[in-house]
Amino acid sequence: MKQPISIRLMRRLINLNVYRAIFGAIVLTAVGCQQSSPPPVSQPVSPPVSQPVQPATTAAVSKTVDAPSLAVATKFPYEVTDGLGRKVILAKIPLRIVSLSPKNTEMLFAVGAGDQTVGTTTYCNYPPAAAKIEKVGGFSAKSLSLERIVSLKPDLVLSVGDLHVPIIQELERLEIPVVAFSADSFEGLFKDLQLLGRMTGHEGEASTLVNKLIERVDRVKEKAQTIPDKERLTAMYYVWGDPLTGAGPISYFGEMIQFCGAVNIVEDTSTRFPKLTMEVLLTKNPDVIISSTNHSDLISPKVVDSRPGWGRLKAVQEKRVYLLDGGLVSRCTPRTVDALELMAHLVYPTYFAAPREESKSDHANGPQR
Repeated sequence: MKQPISIRLMRRLINLNVYRAIFGAIVLTAVGCQQSSPPPVSQPVSPPVSQPVQPATTAAVSKTVDAPSLAVATKFPYEVTDGLGRKVILAKIPLRIVSLSPKNTEMLFAVGAGDQTVGTTTYCNYPPAAAKIEKVGGFSAKSLSLERIVSLKPDLVLSVGDLHVPIIQELERLEIPVVAFSADSFEGLFKDLQLLGRMTGHEGEASTLVNKLIERVDRVKEKAQTIPDKERLTAMYYVWGDPLTGAGPISYFGEMIQFCGAVNIVEDTSTRFPKLTMEVLLTKNPDVIISSTNHSDLISPKVVDSRPGWGRLKAVQEKRVYLLDGGLVSRCTPRTVDALELMAHLVYPTYFAAPREESKSDHANGPQR
């Protein structure tokens, strides 16, 4: 079994960030200095592909956001390297943020920047407060309204990797800063949360949150180390049914299997989401199959044994097919740690107690990102 990714070094770095934030706050309060704000500058993804779109003439109803009251250690202008490798310069703390994905919206609220968020998508349904924020379209680039985004006068837009390249190009042309987040691992999630905290003036809150999440992940990993080899179970995370797709070890789904002490049936692949044939699945014959409630029509315990060949699988015969809440597991957010703790309990109930409600992240189904 592969050794789990070590993230203890990250905790030490986070603690240094907290001290730096406190020291920076004292210095800023004593000196009372303010920095000037040059216009936002970003490095384009590629040349624009469409004609200019003018800002909407009808102003959308939106809230007025006050600057965060906390002192900020991050110095502005602040240069960010995003998930696409683009370098984006933020002139000042963004007070009008538009999020183009449910994952980014959850992270904004998690680090304390919910009040700075003025626009989200129709799929941004968590936390509940996000549902009340003005919508700028759906999740795909085609469904997003550039006019509506511009009408909200954002000083920062948060996008998702290459899925949003067309809208990123248009926003760049209008000189609106866009930062893309595309992490698909626990380590990537922690880094994104820290970066988002620095960008939004909530560095201390983000560091505290990440420290707590790392501690919870470490507790699961440490407990998993006590499971004897003879009790190790093989597991498959069912990502998609057509074509049949599993979760490789470099995805956060695969990391969850590894962290809780099970053996991924596709652990020897370097592909994030490897495709499988039914013959391969029958050969691997996992002890446990895990998926999301988003796929309950195909993989739920009530229907899976009626699918051709599936009744021959050990996991199906022993009724060890588990569905995790799609809201917890379908997006790589702080709530993914809740999903990890639940998965560990389902796979090894004698080693992991059922997660307590108060231990979960205080932060639904929809698009994964």
